[in-house]
Amino acid sequence: MNAERLRVLVLGGYGTFGGRLARLLCDEPRLTLLIAGRSPGKAMAFAAALRARAAAEPVRMGRCGDAPIGAVAAG
Repeated sequence: MNAERLRVLVLGGYGTFGGRLARLLCDEPRLTLLIAGRSPGKAMAFAAALRARAAAEPVRMGRCGDAPIGAVAAG
């Protein structure tokens, strides 16, 4: 069995719809949720506050492409 987690990108991950989606997915331990949005601070705060069995990583993503926070881009 492959122990690698599936990575799920949630655009607008700390907003109304994206946040709800992230909360619904957060109990799945086989996932890594990439919480994406234009505000690195909001993405970090949301990912840190998410009580999850899934891993949650903040990602900054704007209209011109993405600029990962930390080591999110690796992999």
